[in-house]
Formats: sequence, structure tokens, C-alpha cells
Amino acid sequence: MKLTATPPARRGLLAFSIATLLATADAYAQPPLFTRLDAKQTGISFQNKIREDDSVNVMRYEYLYNGAGIGIADLNNDGLNDIYFSGNTGPGKLFLNKGGFRFEDVTHKAGAEGNGTWATGVSIADVNGDGLLDIYVCHSGKYKAPEKLSNQ
Repeated sequence: MKLTATPPARRGLLAFSIATLLATADAYAQPPLFTRLDAKQTGISFQNKIREDDSVNVMRYEYLYNGAGIGIADLNNDGLNDIYFSGNTGPGKLFLNKGGFRFEDVTHKAGAEGNGTWATGVSIADVNGDGLLDIYVCHSGKYKAPEKLSNQ
């Protein structure tokens, strides 16, 4: 059996591969850019639960998994961005930013639960032109009463 030296082109490829692996490993060693904060720390607790059953399912309503949403803006003009979540099958929730990643649930106080129908999204804009931001929630679904489909 005859031993031969590795050709120069292969040595370059091998060196490049090792350098790439080392650089990749170094990138993973960096601290994360984001850290998960739980509800106890932030005060934010919201889940958009989709409850399927015989009458509410993707076979009967193809848009079942479309909707909900999040709007972020300074709603009370204190310089801190507040958060509004709209839910498909559950109530919306409004959280006022208290600073330092702490929020207060003011949903009930603000009357921001929604109308109990399927929310398909939320926008925050000055809808009525009064100079203040408004929470605008869109609704959809198969409802016989037209008022259940009106946006808020």
C-alpha cells in the first residue's frame, strides 16, 4: 500500500471547512439577543385558544385559523407603547405599559373585551380624526345578526 500526501486543493477545502465550523460554533456561543420573560414578570397573560368541535372546525369554516392580532402603540400618551391583543374565540385584552417591561391589564376598565365574535385583526390608528389613537378590531364569521359582523 502506497501513502500519498493530500493534494493542496483538498487541504484548502479542509482548512476552510474547519474554519467555518469554528466560526459557526463561536456564533452559537454568543449570548442571545432576546430573553423570554414570563407573565409573572411582565403582567401580560393572553392566549388565543381555538376550540374546535363538531360545529366549529376547519372543514365547516375554512378561515378557522385566520385572525386575531396584536396592536402596539402609545394609547395613553405617556411615551410608552401599550399592547392590545384581539382573540378569535376569546375576549381581547389591553395592557398599559408601566415601564421596565411591566404591564397592567386594563381590559375591563377600558371596556376593550370586544363584542364576543370572531376577531380577525386589530389596527391602531386615529380612525375618527380626533387626534387620539383608536383600537380598531375587525370581525368575521357566519353570524345571522349583521351587528355581530360590524367592526369595532
